Amino acid sequence: MNFEQITEVIDDHLQEVNDDQKERIKRIKEIQDFLAYNLRLTELTPEQLEDFGQTMDGGRFTDNMRKTLDECKTEDRKDHYITMWARSNYFRQCAWMSYLHGECVEKPFFCNDR
Repeated sequence: MNFEQITEVIDDHLQEVNDDQKERIKRIKEIQDFLAYNLRLTELTPEQLEDFGQTMDGGRFTDNMRKTLDECKTEDRKDHYITMWARSNYFRQCAWMSYLHGECVEKPFFCNDR
């Protein structure tokens, strides 16, 4: 599909609601949001894209995390670390989605050696 075909589809989509200003505005904003999300995603570096993907998949389980769990003396202590890591990953997921949806301008903190 070339650019002219894409713009024709978008124009047809908007023409359907020419008489309904609110619906037309809603559709334009949806298209804008879709394009902005995809632009932000496309602009990520390969490392940031990998971090985003791993975060959304539940995060990594590193050797250091395994070592920490192995050194725990009780199940309660293991549960504490697992809960802490899960919460951390959840908030990283929120941060990535906030960035990609344009709710904040800064990407989540990124570190290669996490």
